[in-house]
Amino acid sequence: MVVEVPGTDAWLPTLAGVSFTAGRFEREMRDLYGIVPRDHPQPYRLVRHGHWPVSYHPMLAEADPHPDFGAAGFTSPQALDVEWFFSAYELANLMAAVQDLSVFSINPGVASPADWQHIAFKGGSEPGVINLTTWLVGQSGMNYCVVATWNNDEVVDEVQFVGLYSGVLRQLTEIDAKP
Repeated sequence: MVVEVPGTDAWLPTLAGVSFTAGRFEREMRDLYGIVPRDHPQPYRLVRHGHWPVSYHPMLAEADPHPDFGAAGFTSPQALDVEWFFSAYELANLMAAVQDLSVFSINPGVASPADWQHIAFKGGSEPGVINLTTWLVGQSGMNYCVVATWNNDEVVDEVQFVGLYSGVLRQLTEIDAKP
């Protein structure tokens, strides 16, 4: 299928409701070419890096092959993704739904695999936001989900944040071990 779109207001109606795969390609089109999938149910970035300006689409012929994104770095959030919009309760429910997917068990985060039967982890950070979400199956067979999110335009002390999160996981290990 070939569809012509105007360069100044490039958009297409989404097919995401018909095909999950089409929805993913549409998100890539938006990130790389600037073609907006109108009414897409997941209007979040898929491949565009957080440091790319919103108007930068690297696959366009006029895109600068060596853009200057600024040497000073970023001091405010760039990727307003799921961690910005979901509560801890919603993130825990989301993790419950996907915890059995192998991709979430590649990296255990700060949880110790020796302490748990199963770990599923999703975490990420950028200036002003950090999220650690860990699904755990204890040696007792109990399921737990620990979620910690910091959303603020101020810079986060990630070492302190991860240290506090690790402490919560250690306490949970002790709780799980009690009969």
